[in-house]
Amino acid sequence: MIIFSRLIIVSLLLALILLPVPAEVSAQYVNMEIVHINMQVEAEILMGPPLLYNASGTCEISWSDPYINGSGFTVIDAEIMGIDLSGPGVEINFGGLPSPGQSVSEIPWGPDFPAESFFDVFFEIEFTGELPGEILHNVTAEHILGVVDDWPPLFDPYIDDIGTPPSLLENGMGDDFGYIRIVSAEILPYYPLDVRLTLDTAYGSDILLPDGDLFIFSAGVSGPYDVEYAEFSMRPEGTSEPWIPLGIDMNGMEESSSTRYPVGWGSGWSVGVDKWTFSPEGARYTIRVVVHAPSTGDDVDSVTVFIDPTNGIPEYIMWTPRDSIGFFKIDTTHTVKYKVDDEASVVIPAKIQVFPLAVDFKRDLTEVDQEKIGNTNAELDSSSCGPASA
Repeated sequence: MIIFSRLIIVSLLLALILLPVPAEVSAQYVNMEIVHINMQVEAEILMGPPLLYNASGTCEISWSDPYINGSGFTVIDAEIMGIDLSGPGVEINFGGLPSPGQSVSEIPWGPDFPAESFFDVFFEIEFTGELPGEILHNVTAEHILGVVDDWPPLFDPYIDDIGTPPSLLENGMGDDFGYIRIVSAEILPYYPLDVRLTLDTAYGSDILLPDGDLFIFSAGVSGPYDVEYAEFSMRPEGTSEPWIPLGIDMNGMEESSSTRYPVGWGSGWSVGVDKWTFSPEGARYTIRVVVHAPSTGDDVDSVTVFIDPTNGIPEYIMWTPRDSIGFFKIDTTHTVKYKVDDEASVVIPAKIQVFPLAVDFKRDLTEVDQEKIGNTNAELDSSSCGPASA
């Protein structure tokens, strides 16, 4: 009986000794941020030649607070929790399997950054051109490496680990379809897609100004997104009538208008419409723009303006060869000449009297996160700068 008990105790001790030593782990993920990511992948599909695909969109990253491991290095554990990318001929989404990553400082007992970082990425992918409707996934994780200067690792490129082979691609039935590897991935700040109409109106009014024989309808888009097209339309103000198409800009290279610079090409999404398309009697219209970006969906903006091809706004002749602010001083009178299109372009003399304007230097300042990274622990000198004006 005593011998049997001793055997049990010895067996238990041996079992404890043989148990695997748990790896050093950090606290749970306590931080999360949605970022924008540009990714390039190389795929060999169905024994075909290697093809490159570029995709962009959003990515959700979670990470732990920094901790010091037993060797004195600062470690941040991370994981990709979601991927939603798209590009010509390809759609990349979260595959459901964990995609862990890590950041480890280069110097023990030293600064947190620079640091060596990696991610082991699993995803689902559809080649919409070659294999539409076939959802594939990588069998082994794609191991990508980078050297980062902050966390989240914004503006720091990750590249393929050339020491690991490409990952096998399979469908849900386990059929082989080829190989894939991530060539590169760059993480950028995420800005929600936002479109704003920019129409040239007469100073202090909502009267749309023509640009020669055209009315230019322009829109600016913020966010690093792959806008496919911008669609412009209108309808009479205050009605629920169907939108009347004005035009579609498919490449952001149409003619644009500016109050500061000469008319140019390609500075925004815009369409030009012959001004005589509109009634010479004039009317108020609501102008709408819809931009479509595959990675984020649509965004819409609209404004209401008065459109009249013969709007009666004067064109001044020889306004002044000098800076008007310095030329037209307070309490002075000047003779000018102007003409109006709807008055047979007759040049008419007139006088301008300059009055003092009320001066108000008050301006509210709003605190903003310049880096857009939500990192409240960043030092003031880490890629930030002071305000441009006060």
